[in-house]
Amino acid sequence: MDEKPIQNCEVRFQFRCPKQWEALRETSEPGVRSCSQCQKQVYLCQSTQEVAEHARAGHCVAVPRWVAAPKDSPADFEQVQALAQEHGLRAIRLDAAEPASDVVKLVPMDVARKHGLIPVGRDGSTLLVAMSRPADTHAIDDVKFLTGYHVEVVLASRQEIERALNRADEANAPYMELGVVACYDEPEPEPEPDLLKGPVGKLIRGVMRDIHRNKASQARIEATDTRMVVQYETEGGLREGMRFPLKLREELLRQLRHASGAGAGHEGQLQLQLSGQPLRFQVLIQAVGSREQVVLVPLEKYTSPELYLVTGTGAEIPVTGERFVIGRTEGSDFRPDSLILSRRHAVILREGDDYFLEDLASSSGTWLNHELILGRRQLSEGDEISLADVKLRARFR
Repeated sequence: MDEKPIQNCEVRFQFRCPKQWEALRETSEPGVRSCSQCQKQVYLCQSTQEVAEHARAGHCVAVPRWVAAPKDSPADFEQVQALAQEHGLRAIRLDAAEPASDVVKLVPMDVARKHGLIPVGRDGSTLLVAMSRPADTHAIDDVKFLTGYHVEVVLASRQEIERALNRADEANAPYMELGVVACYDEPEPEPEPDLLKGPVGKLIRGVMRDIHRNKASQARIEATDTRMVVQYETEGGLREGMRFPLKLREELLRQLRHASGAGAGHEGQLQLQLSGQPLRFQVLIQAVGSREQVVLVPLEKYTSPELYLVTGTGAEIPVTGERFVIGRTEGSDFRPDSLILSRRHAVILREGDDYFLEDLASSSGTWLNHELILGRRQLSEGDEISLADVKLRARFR
């Protein structure tokens, strides 16, 4: 479909309106907006099943283009899987995925169309490329030369690659279809400037994290004749932490004064995001003899974060236990309503305060922030997870 984003304001998709999703009035219900022109509510659908339910009820709906696009049949994908097994490769489905635009743009569109391929993810110096002809060494060599990446091939059907390239070639965000409006994510807030920079900034953040993980009431950073030493004040008394070269002292003081707002003074505040929690610290710069000592005091009590998966309808699914499996099988911890999700699609692993997402050899792959993942990836606040036609967002609290 080559039309601009459209919105349905009639029953059973008999009329197309040029309004866009972002122009509709927000309501108190997640995924539902209101049209001021026709005085109807518009429901955001993330699957064809949701579309059918709302259509039967006569509702206006908004549907991302990838939901409404034609898809390969299970038999088509079985052929892709057989070819992948023959070549020792992994097969994926692309119709339910939107590869990140910065990854797709690594290969010029004319080259991607010429060879019938599309970049779908990065892992360090490796570029994941979906192809339908795994023996096309000329295509692989071209991608290596143009990008400077090592190339790892995953297999997808020619039709799915072509449709993914068509979506990537559009100038705007993914459109809605079936007589509905465009699907645009809410604009991301401008990130606050990171005032803690380089190795010294990393060191300061590490001390702040260790204060909470060790349940310390404060940390002191002191200078000796030869080095800087961190000491944590805990219930069991002082505990010595990391040591680092004395030559970093001036840069440490400069960054702490600047980031905390202390300036030329002796007191300020710093904030750190720890597993999605904003935590504030009081910064005290005290004179001890001829030297200055830094004291970091936490202003809030840290609690271990809990991860929730937010669905397209706004429902929050708590992630429990050390191993949380998502799939269609009865043994899964979370079973989304999807016909194309793999039986055991992905798993979320908890290690201390950290959560990691890992694919379980699913048929369509596991996508994190629009990139196909290899191995496991740590989850952060607001991460977007795509599993076949299931869209989830990570929320910590």
